[in-house]
Amino acid sequence: MKLEEICDLLHIGRNTYGRWERGEVEITPSMNLLVHSLMEKMPGVREKVIKND
Repeated sequence: MKLEEICDLLHIGRNTYGRWERGEVEITPSMNLLVHSLMEKMPGVREKVIKND
């Protein structure tokens, strides 16, 4: 997925996503649930996320 697509799905800005990636800000528990819910619904995403961690 492209960054814009991810941000649109999660209703977040690119800067917020970047801060998560850099570890500057922790993901809230509710956003964590949303992210994991989306991962379960999208084939292949889980493997890509875990592989990159």
